[in-house]
Amino acid sequence: DAAGKHTETGANPPSVRTGMTIAEFNKQLSQKKYVLVDYNAKWCAPCKEMLPMLEAFAGKRKDKMALLRIDADEHKALMKEKGINGVPYLELYQDGKLTWKHDGAIGENQLASETKL
Repeated sequence: DAAGKHTETGANPPSVRTGMTIAEFNKQLSQKKYVLVDYNAKWCAPCKEMLPMLEAFAGKRKDKMALLRIDADEHKALMKEKGINGVPYLELYQDGKLTWKHDGAIGENQLASETKL
């Protein structure tokens, strides 16, 4: 019986929160025409190796593209909701719609040719 007990609905206490919600994620996608999402983890060697390339790639296109980095360990609920089980994992959104995705490490030339950016 919850009568007389204070309960909150719709929000997790900060200590239990497992990162960004899908609504917050979707809001991030409206930053620019293109948003490159980098799902990564601090312990992931390929993720660390790809970071300078991803930052340079986004930097060259900063007028039309944003880089959104998602730490898999800090955003477990989002990872689960999106069905992403491993890192590195990349997604490209154009005007909020998923247009490209890639599982695993990738080089800048392949990224540029596959995303056509």
